[in-house]
Amino acid sequence: MINQKINFYIGSSNEAYEVHNFIKKYWKKNHFLSKNFSFFKWVYIQKKRLNFAIVKKNKEIVGIQGFIPQNKFDKKLSDNHLTLTLSLTNNSAPPGILFKMFATIKTKLNAKFISTSGGWFDPNIVKYNKLLGFDIHEMDHFFVMPNDKKFNLIINKYNLKFKIPNIGQYKLVNKKTSKKKYKNLFINQPSKSFEFLINRYLNHPNLTYKIYEISYNKKIKCLVVLRIINIKKNSLIKIVDFQGQKKNIIYISGLIKYLLKVYQPEFIDIVSLGLSKKLLKKIGFKNRKEYKKLILPDYVNPLVLRNINLKCGVIPKYNNKMIVMRGDGDRDSPN
Repeated sequence: MINQKINFYIGSSNEAYEVHNFIKKYWKKNHFLSKNFSFFKWVYIQKKRLNFAIVKKNKEIVGIQGFIPQNKFDKKLSDNHLTLTLSLTNNSAPPGILFKMFATIKTKLNAKFISTSGGWFDPNIVKYNKLLGFDIHEMDHFFVMPNDKKFNLIINKYNLKFKIPNIGQYKLVNKKTSKKKYKNLFINQPSKSFEFLINRYLNHPNLTYKIYEISYNKKIKCLVVLRIINIKKNSLIKIVDFQGQKKNIIYISGLIKYLLKVYQPEFIDIVSLGLSKKLLKKIGFKNRKEYKKLILPDYVNPLVLRNINLKCGVIPKYNNKMIVMRGDGDRDSPN
């Protein structure tokens, strides 16, 4: 380490090309993020800041830790609610680099809420995140399917039947919809807003999302964000975000019945930390983890027939105000 200068800092936008090249060289070369510089910039550039903690040794990048603050998609939201994303080092990285990059992000952004998620097949990753102070939980994975459906995208060894109640009305939301009527729905952590949903989902440069307003007895109960994924002549639907009181998840069943009828997807699923298992079952969803011979793919581009038991870590310790879903951070991406 003699005469080696090591710097830890938050990146600037003029370093985007350098960081992207580091990702291409040391990560997955065929991943959409590696191949598409425009998408990389859309995700990580925030005015003059590049949302990465960067470590340089002798002026060369040896490690990066990505993060996405909530105010990336709505400038009125706080900078101190954020999700960690891609973490990457090369063989020249000094010991303890991951911890120091995390500390840099936490200190510089004065972070009050941090989440991170992944498959974390290596138990050492779980141990590492616990050492950082994360409260670790396995995320729930619930699903519904059309009855008597022929399956091409999944592996299903069961003759499952679903009974979906018809509770709640639904309406498609667009960018011109008045945001004032939704103000009281954004009560959960991480902090979000209608502007956030528009910029994160409807303005996504590569993926197409739909946002539905859910109401009951003429009162707005929640907002649901979903993505319809078409693979050849088949489809599946992933619910990636939910905003409103947690108990109001029961009112989405009318929308679920509509989606099953109109799109005939092989399945509709929800991956979450914070939504009630009891209420999801009440509206007809089943717990994927109770069916060992059922495979509902998480990776769809390309399609990988494998279940991923996602884990999630949160700081501070999990409480009932938190909802973490597939749409948080970079979990739901073009790959």
